[in-house]
Amino acid sequence: MNPERLTERSTEALNEALALARKSGNPLVHDAHLLRALLHQEDSIVVPILTQVGVDVNALTRAVDTELARYPKQTDANPSWARELQAVYDEADKQAKALGVEYIS
Repeated sequence: MNPERLTERSTEALNEALALARKSGNPLVHDAHLLRALLHQEDSIVVPILTQVGVDVNALTRAVDTELARYPKQTDANPSWARELQAVYDEADKQAKALGVEYIS
């Protein structure tokens, strides 16, 4: 991941996902960690967009928390990016380039 291509909000979300994985003792930062971070990010457009398309955000948050509880834990975890989270970044990068946008948000 190239942090210089991320918006400030994207960087904050990824840092929060990493902190959540570390706090939970997860050896990998998964896409679910990122989703949970996005769902709790203040003044984010994520929750309003999900609500607008009919998603029950509270139910989604509970489902994400249930999924996160299933991940392996280890003492003193120093998490690294999971393959699927890298795939999320790669797809966001591809979409940004297709739109002619310099930053990934």
